[in-house]
Amino acid sequence: MKLTRLLFFLSFVLLLSCDKESKEKETPPPDNYQPVTDFSIWTYSEYPSTALYSIRITGWDTTFNKKKYTEMFSTLHGYSYFRKEAGNYYIMFPDDTLTELLYLKDRGLTGDNWEQKVAVSGFDATLKYKITARDIESLVNGVIYKEVITVRRDTWVDFGTGSDSLVSSELGSYANNVGLILIDKGIDKVYLSHYQIYPE
Repeated sequence: MKLTRLLFFLSFVLLLSCDKESKEKETPPPDNYQPVTDFSIWTYSEYPSTALYSIRITGWDTTFNKKKYTEMFSTLHGYSYFRKEAGNYYIMFPDDTLTELLYLKDRGLTGDNWEQKVAVSGFDATLKYKITARDIESLVNGVIYKEVITVRRDTWVDFGTGSDSLVSSELGSYANNVGLILIDKGIDKVYLSHYQIYPE
């Protein structure tokens, strides 16, 4: 009887040990779809135009409406400001409205969707987002990226008629620890061609 109890106790301890070890080895979920270390840079190529532009982290932070943003500079669009909160990714451009665009949710599941009211050229518009895939591999410009989330964005505009018209659709793909790797607008595409992310 004592031997049986001893064997049971040892088995129980071994089970707890294995369970603890497996938890310690668990990989944390991907949560860095926009690195923001100072002076990191991404270069993109457009298709079919072959134009190139880059986006870099300037190394400066700023505050709008009591929220802290990382400053970014694009050779195509100029300055923009990024922040992340609770797995939500926001981008803001320095116009008169200072409107944040919630463009990515790294905790969202495939099929999750959200929308946002904005103004486009003076007209009321709705941006409709949907996560179409996540945790996938994606081949972009000859490179295989892992832990990719793809988000579809449809832009609907009311041109004063009282009903919305779909004016554009695009798929944005984001890789963990890399950032934006692809914008697919159908015929027109933007590929990540090179990047350099500096350590913290």
